[in-house]
Amino acid sequence: MSDVKEKVYLYGNGNNLRRSWEFLIGNYQILGIIDRKHNELAFNAQGIPLYNPSQLNDLDKNVKVIITCVYVAEIKALLAGLGFTRIEHIFGLREDEHFCFHKYNAFDEIYYNDVRALLFDDESKYIFDKILQFRKNGAYDYNEICSNEPQYFPESVYVLGNEEIMIDAGAFIGDTIERFRKVTNNKFKKIYAFEPCQENYDKLLLKTNNDARIDCLLYAVWDCEQELGFAESGYSGYIDNDKSNATIKTIPIDKIIKSPVTFIKMDVEGAELRALQGAKELIEKYHPKLAISLYHKEKDIYQIPLYLHSKYPEYKFALRHHGKQWLETVLYAY
Repeated sequence: MSDVKEKVYLYGNGNNLRRSWEFLIGNYQILGIIDRKHNELAFNAQGIPLYNPSQLNDLDKNVKVIITCVYVAEIKALLAGLGFTRIEHIFGLREDEHFCFHKYNAFDEIYYNDVRALLFDDESKYIFDKILQFRKNGAYDYNEICSNEPQYFPESVYVLGNEEIMIDAGAFIGDTIERFRKVTNNKFKKIYAFEPCQENYDKLLLKTNNDARIDCLLYAVWDCEQELGFAESGYSGYIDNDKSNATIKTIPIDKIIKSPVTFIKMDVEGAELRALQGAKELIEKYHPKLAISLYHKEKDIYQIPLYLHSKYPEYKFALRHHGKQWLETVLYAY
């Protein structure tokens, strides 16, 4: 048996590359890393060359390219158009909780059926069926079901008023807040913005510090107060004690907010279920509209809606997908 490793290029230079680095360097001879977008995340380990996409024509088209970022459909089309014929994706090569959420699990079919029965409108049922079909087929391109409505604020599901009090859990640098301002014509009562990453939090403060209606909070939302490991890389991160390179403070929303809220958005990198459990009193008391990301973990697509229905059976549920890839599926409860 030959010990010679297959030569490959890697396309993508962010968190997925870091998560899979030991696997890749152990199994392949990496000729170079193609950095599509995030030069600030440069991961030029062990002297491996770093290329930008304008240099693709200079590379050997016969060498396999492993895509290690999430924008698979467009990158695959780009590579194929330039003559690359051997293209794979890291999600298809590794069994890892961060890489398998888009796969179909037949053992979960009973739960899928229960969730579908909860969905209130035909569009939601169609989107749900398509997502399951895409998971079965291993599809990466979700453009067919990508919504044209603003993410977290689809008017086909609910309409926001002028007195909204929003919790933005996973506020990042204020992108959702900017969208919220637009859909409300900047007429709202209050925003509580939670962001655990210090770098993002500092940018969030700069973007919002002249608006007294916005409180920025340097916490991760969770179901208890703790200091946890945080795997932080540039513009994003997630709670993980095993792979942490930083620590963050977590807090239940119920612990810090006692007054009425009308809307809760959560995009917290896989912590959504724990965060919802930490907001159970607030949700039960004030029945806010909910916009909850469903795509970070494989089982989120059924565990989160079934949890919410078990606790708050009065809610109606809708589903929309807001990305051209498998990212950005959102559950709306109202």
